[in-house]
Formats: sequence, structure tokens, C-alpha cells
Amino acid sequence: MKRFKYNDLNRPVALTLITLMIGLSVTYQLFQSAQIKVDREKQVYFDFRVREASNLISQRMQAYEQVLLGASGLFEASNNVDRHEFEQYVAALNLAENYPGIQGVGFSLIISSDKKAQHIASIRSEGFSEYTIRPEGQRDIYSSIIYLEPFLARNLRAFGYDMFSEPIRHEAMQKAIDSAQSTLTGKVRLVQETGKQEQAGFLMYVPIYRNGTNNDTLSERRENLLGWVYAPFRMNDLMHGLFGEYANDLSIQIFDGKNMSTETLMYGSDSANLSTAEFAKTLQLKIENHTWSVRIHALPSINSRVDVNRAKQVAVAGTVISVLLSLLIWFLATGRERAIKTAEYMNSELINKNKKLSDSEGKLQAVLSASEVAIAWTDESGAIEYINQKFISMFGYTLNDVPSIEQWYLNAYPDASYRMKILDEWNTKVTKSLSMREAIEPLEVQITCKNGSICHVMLMASWVGTKLLANFSDITARKQVESELKIAANVFESQEGMLVTDANNIILRVNSAFTRITGYSSEEAVGNTPNLLKSGNQDTGFYNSMWESIGREGYWEGEIWNKSKNGEVYLEHLTITSIKDNAGAVTNYVATLTDITERNRLNAELTGERQRLTSIIEGANVGTWEWNVQTGKTKFNALWAKFIGYDLSELEPSTIQTWIDNVHPDDMKLATEVLDKYFSGELTYYECEMRMRHKDGHWIWILDRGKVTSWTSDGKPLMMFGTHTDITERKRLELELTRQAHLDYLTGLSNRRHFMEQGLVELSRAIRYDTPLSLMMLDIDFFKNVNDTYGHQLGDTVLQALSKVCQDTMRQVDVVGRLGGEEFAVILPETTSEEALDVAERLRESIAKTEVTIPVGLPIHFTISIGVTTLSNKNVNIDTLLNQADKALYEAKETGRNKVCIG
Repeated sequence: MKRFKYNDLNRPVALTLITLMIGLSVTYQLFQSAQIKVDREKQVYFDFRVREASNLISQRMQAYEQVLLGASGLFEASNNVDRHEFEQYVAALNLAENYPGIQGVGFSLIISSDKKAQHIASIRSEGFSEYTIRPEGQRDIYSSIIYLEPFLARNLRAFGYDMFSEPIRHEAMQKAIDSAQSTLTGKVRLVQETGKQEQAGFLMYVPIYRNGTNNDTLSERRENLLGWVYAPFRMNDLMHGLFGEYANDLSIQIFDGKNMSTETLMYGSDSANLSTAEFAKTLQLKIENHTWSVRIHALPSINSRVDVNRAKQVAVAGTVISVLLSLLIWFLATGRERAIKTAEYMNSELINKNKKLSDSEGKLQAVLSASEVAIAWTDESGAIEYINQKFISMFGYTLNDVPSIEQWYLNAYPDASYRMKILDEWNTKVTKSLSMREAIEPLEVQITCKNGSICHVMLMASWVGTKLLANFSDITARKQVESELKIAANVFESQEGMLVTDANNIILRVNSAFTRITGYSSEEAVGNTPNLLKSGNQDTGFYNSMWESIGREGYWEGEIWNKSKNGEVYLEHLTITSIKDNAGAVTNYVATLTDITERNRLNAELTGERQRLTSIIEGANVGTWEWNVQTGKTKFNALWAKFIGYDLSELEPSTIQTWIDNVHPDDMKLATEVLDKYFSGELTYYECEMRMRHKDGHWIWILDRGKVTSWTSDGKPLMMFGTHTDITERKRLELELTRQAHLDYLTGLSNRRHFMEQGLVELSRAIRYDTPLSLMMLDIDFFKNVNDTYGHQLGDTVLQALSKVCQDTMRQVDVVGRLGGEEFAVILPETTSEEALDVAERLRESIAKTEVTIPVGLPIHFTISIGVTTLSNKNVNIDTLLNQADKALYEAKETGRNKVCIG
């Protein structure tokens, strides 16, 4: 019998214990490393959530600032914003749905003490008989909340409140005045609070200055202040829902200012003991130049966002492996003979396996070639050693096309910017893999194939020694499905109500718009049939016809009266579509529904308004036009065409050129200038009088008016609407009135007033350009005898005969006028005294030869005396010249008449 030795037992035990200790030690190191990584990930996630929370708070306050800036724009765009206009503006914002936490939007008016009584009386005259400014008391300056929308519930308590009288509000309101910017108050108790479930509050102000004032300096801003638009906020309402589904990860406390105490606490999302929180951070936010201190703690639920069990899993796995490895060592150490036999057996098998290795490599090649995943591997130098058949069929590239990874990058990512983006992401993942000794994380990429098509793939890679094995899974179809699903989801959650039923008409799903329209929630609708919406306003025949259409055509569309959950009957536009499988069997029905009750009412009102507008236009006898300024497309009504003698069909297709072609060339320039001034903002509307050519050739006068109703995004006019009014008769009357105002009714010559105006013009021109000027005064000799002998009617005939001779004798530039009775005058521009005397003599001789026939058929003759004067002194006026000529005329009469004298 073999003698037992101590060392035979000690050696395997020692090896086993050493192996176990090393394994457990390595496991502990890996556990520590994994725990550190978990802690780091939790810290990173916490820091991310802190930044996100800070950004969300800032963004929400910026959005609310825009609300107030929009309200200030309303005041800037109007000389006076009344209560109804303010109510309509705030109602359009839909505060309750779009801006949670904002208590309302209001306007506070600044009032001097001497105008307080007048202001109170004015507001009471609007129907608010109990209105007054609160709190009572004598102050130099008051403010009062006169508008606050929505004007109901809590907000009624703020009506008439003087915020300027409260120190914290006063400070913020004064900063807003002086800086001309929005400001925030500190923590306050809002006057809207009722004593139940109170919340900390604050207010935001934007100053409003009087329109048309210059507010560049501090003194100007204080002088021209009109008031403030403002918004009150309840802090808990403001923060509600801000952080979404992950809100329970953090405890957030917000303090007013930098001092964090119970007195300055404005909001606390969690009241639990936070002293044991794993992570905490304090930061300060600048909100409209006001500081908030924000203290954020991590709550236990944050652990659910990170794989915190990873370290425990490492510890368990390491311990199990260490024990198993120790047992393996024990087995090996105590089985030397078995090992020798096994080695001999393995040695004999090695020869056989070497022989089979070649066969295995061939089989591996075949397996890789038959794989449905594109595979490639590279060596450490970047040379691509192998690609399988799927790689070639998927991308079209052979090993000759992409011998190296650099060439693969150029072919697969030809766009340089996209290539750099992918390489940056890939290198980051590779670096992380090497440092963490993990597999390379998958990467979605777009590969440009050899034929130019794009293939979406999921790139996965791992290290095999020094080689990199990469496989590419085609996810093009999946991306397409994702895109289609996204589109389908967006369509399903559209503004139209939608419901999906099975083939038995049992509701499977409804969208949020369905709930908004019908009042039925998803839980109430699913499992029911659409019959729950029936109003009873349609009979059985209606529904039979509808389902016959769906069965025949797979589709029905129409209007139907349905009933909402609250019993209200409404008109609905309904579309039902059947969904069939490949065998043609109906699997589902999809219905879309839109509440058109309001739309029908508005359409009816619009139809009425259009009819009234048409009646007004027809009654006013005006032509209308619509002009797309950018394209030139223009639409006219029938009356517009009728003004210029056409049927509307004769002018179609009409453009702005249709108008241009018919406008008088002399008026086109004026119309263009007026349009340019209007488009540039110099004029508030377009208005121009012009002549337009009638179809038969004559010209009519048109009053053209218009206004732009819409502008392009870059400030250019887009759509312009206007009218044409025929003012031909008015222009005729104006011309007649002008003629009557300027001409003598009997002779058709200039009257005394117009003659004096023209004389002043010609005298100024002569003095300016240093040219000669002469003036004649003439009088009919013995005209009183003509009237006394033959009567005033013949006297008028004589005056008309004299006027006719003057018009025939004088030049077109000469001005002939009747000053009164038988007295006439003539202005002779650019005429010397010698030339004037020659003209006067010719005129005298022509008059002397003129015959006027009396009623009995006998002709009579008459003569004139003429006085002539010439401009010699540039300091004289027209009256002086007339006096000089009148003296010469008097001399001609005194020395025998029927002659010319110069003075």
C-alpha cells in the first residue's frame, strides 16, 4: 500500500484557496469599479435633470414675458385700447390651456391725484357702480387695475387695486418705468388669494408709454408713462406639470432672492426630509433681472433611471465564477493522472482536429457567405481582409472597390459633412470601448451604395484579437415603418376627432380630439359602439343608406347630427373608411369627425355678410378690384368693367396690366407715386383720381381707392383690395365751377380776380428773369349811349364782340380780362413798349372795323380807347401798373377817344 504524504493533500488545497482568494479579490475590484460607474451615471443624470429644470423654468418665464410684450404691442398699435379689445386679445391667448400658472393678464393705469375723482367717475359710467381705488388714502400718485382678464372668479378681487401703493410691487413697477423693460416682483401675497389653499405669488410688469412720445431718457419715460401691462402668478400653479413624467425624480425648492429661508420660500415640490438625499445642488436663476435661488435634491426614484443593480450583478457573477474556478483547480490538481490521460487523448485528437480545421475554415467561409447580415473585418492597419456575399449584394461594393477602411469611408459616406459626423460618433464609441473594455455600441448610419441608393443600417462591431469584426443589419424597412408609424401617430392625434372600431363596430381607440368634441374619454368610449353618439335626428333609412355606401364603396362622407356626453346636439362632418385584409375581409372601420356647428353658423353669417356687402357695393355703384401685388393677378367685378364700357368676360384673363393699359398716361405717373408712398408707409391708405379710357374712346374720371390686407414675411405688400367710383360728372361740375370762378360769365374772358392772379404770376416771372412786360387798359367809347339807345341786350352783344376781337388778335400767352362794365385789360408778357403800342393800334383798328347788327337789321360800329404802360421799375406791383395804364386810358379819352396813349 502506498504511504500517504501530507504534501499530496496540501498542494491542491493551497492552489484552490489561492485561486478563490484571487477570484474574490478581482470580483471586489470589479464591484467597486461598477459601483463607481453607477454613482457617476447617477450624478450625470442628476446634473442633466438640474440643467433641464433650470431651462424649463427660464423658458416658461420667457414665454410669459412674450405674452406681456404682445399685450404692450396692442397698446402701441392703437391710440386707445378699450375693455372689449383687451378682453378679445387675452381670450385669443387661451391662457388656461397654453400658459399654466398665469393668473391673468391685466392693465394698471397710472393716475395723478388731481384726476382721481374724474377717473373713478369714468369707470363707474361703464357700469361698475361700486368701483373705487383701493386701498383708500391720500397719495400723490395712484395706480389702478382697470383691465384684468379673465375677468371672473379670483381676478374680480383685484379690480381697482393700487399696486403702486405696496412696497414690493412699487419697487418692481418703478424699475420697469426707469428701464423700459419687463421686471419681476419679489414674493407677495396676491390680492386674488381668498385664505384657502393659498400659494406664494409674484407679478411681472411691462411699462406702457403714451403713443407718439420720445422715451429715450429717464425723465421722458417717467413723464410719458401711461401704465403697466402685468401678469400675476401663483407659484404652485406655475410649476404644475412643468417637469413632465420625471417630476418625481427631484425635489425642487424655489426661494425669492439669495437668502434661502422659510420666509423667502416660494415653492417646494416635496416636504419629506431631504437631509439624506444622495445628491443636492443649489443654483441661482436670473428672471427679468430678479434673482431666484433654486435648491434641488435627488429623490429615491432617480435610481430607477439608472441600472443600479449592475454592481450587485458583478459581485454575484464574480463570486460564482471564483467558486467554480476554484473547484476546477481542485479538480485539476487532484486529477493529474486523469489529466495525463486526457492530454494523451487530446494529443491524438489534435492531429485529427488539425486535419478538420481546414474543413472548418471552409465551412466558416460558407456560413459567412450564406449569412443574411453583411460582414467585414479589418486588420490593425485598416486593410479590409474579408467581406461576405451579403455585403456585396447589400452595398454593391467588392473587395477591390473597398480595399481599406479609408476607401470605404469615401465610398459609403460621399458627403463630407455627414462623413465627419459619422466618424466623430464612431471614434467616440471606439475610444469608449477600448477604455471600458466593452463591445462597441451600435450606430445607425446611412450607407451610400455603389448604385447611388441609400441604405439605412445598424452597424455593430467587436474586437477579435487585433482585428475588428463589423456586421451591418439592413434597417431600411424598419426606418420606413417607423416613419410611417410616426406619420400615422401624428395624423391620429390631429385636430380632427378619430375613432377606430373592429369589424363588429366595437370602438378600439379614440384620439384626444374625439374626447374634446364629444366629451367622452377614451375609457368611456372604448368597448362601446358609435351608437352612443346618436342624436335621434336621423332616421333608420339614413343609416341604412350610409352602411350600404360603405359596403359598396368602402367609404362614406357626409354631415350628421350627433349628441355629445353633456346632451348637446351638434352638427358633425363624418368620414367612415373600411379597412380590409389581403383576402378582402373588413377588419376595421376608421372614422374622422369634425364639429362644424360653429363653422355652419359662421358660414351662414358670412353668406349674409357677403350678400349685404354685395348689396352695399351695388347700391353704392362702385367697381371692386383684388390685386396680388407680387404676381400681378387681378380680379375685377362686372361694374368695374362696365365703367369703361366692357363686359367682364372681354377683359379676362385680367392682370394689373389690364388696369395699366386703360389709365391715361398723364395720370399713370401720379398713381404710381401715390402707390409707392402708401407701400412705404407715408400714407395710411391709397387714393388717387385718374382718367380711364372708355371702350368707345372717350375718357372718364375714376376715384381709385385701396388698402393692403396682407404682407409677405419680408414686409412686401401681398394682397390689396379696393374700389373704383365713377366721378366723371363730379369732375365736370368741378371744371365748370372752376371755369365760372375764373371767367367772366358774359364774355368768356378772365374775370377781375383771375386776371389779377395771372397778372401777379406774369409780373413775378418778368422780374425774376428780367424780361419786358406791358399792360393795356381799354374802354368802349360812349358805351352808355349804346345801352341807352339800343338797350342792355345789344350792349351785351357789343361786349361779346369786343371779347371776340381781343381773343382773335391777342397771342395765346397774353392774358385778357374784363375788369367790370365796359372796362378791359390785357397783360402782354415779354413785350416792350414799342411792341405794345403796335399791338394796341392793331386792336383799335380791328375794333373800329367790327360791325354789330341791331334787331332792325342795321349795323352799328363802336370804338375803343386804350392806355398802355410798360414795366420799368422792379419794385412795382400789378395794381401800380393798372393805375399807370388807367391814367393813359383817361388821357386817350380826354384827348378825343378812339386812340392809344402810353403812360
